[in-house]
Amino acid sequence: MSDDTLRQVEAWTKIISALATVAIPVAVAVVGSRVQTAVEEQAIDRDYVRIAVSVLAEKDTDPDLKHWAGEVLASRSPIPLSNDLRTKLNQKVTLPRLRSCVLGAGESAGEW
Repeated sequence: MSDDTLRQVEAWTKIISALATVAIPVAVAVVGSRVQTAVEEQAIDRDYVRIAVSVLAEKDTDPDLKHWAGEVLASRSPIPLSNDLRTKLNQKVTLPRLRSCVLGAGESAGEW
């Protein structure tokens, strides 16, 4: 290789190294932000499901509120709810309380 070619290779090496020094932290920040957003969305979904289940567990719930809770549960369920089940949730079925579903015998609800 000629001296001119070696200088060009060294120059490109320095440029690429400088770009990598900047690009890697930016890429880590972007990926971290997306992961954080996904975690926050899951937490929000979990909270909405808890609210919906607590509404559906009440016997004397306003029909519109019960319909909302059924739709929330249906929209956040990884397994699609059948139309028949959605109708039952909106009309007459009362779910068991969330604490009794999640906690075993003798466990405390903590901050529920």
